[in-house]
Amino acid sequence: ESKTIKTFFQNLSKNTAARKVENDYYYEIIKCKYFNKMTLEQIAEIFDINTSVVSRHRQRLINEIKGFLFPEEYAKELDNE
Repeated sequence: ESKTIKTFFQNLSKNTAARKVENDYYYEIIKCKYFNKMTLEQIAEIFDINTSVVSRHRQRLINEIKGFLFPEEYAKELDNE
């Protein structure tokens, strides 16, 4: 994982636009993936959902925030995961 991405998520709550994402039920996916370095399979087990659903919600949340928060280089890095 990139340290820049981890740093971003650690500072996420400081940005008012990002607070909306933090209130999303599936925001825990982001925390599990980027803070705890869990696999999609591990996250799916916690949520009792399919890994494709985990992946879809992770990408949805990233898409919600990357447009107004991420410089282009970070967005590309996230898209490649």
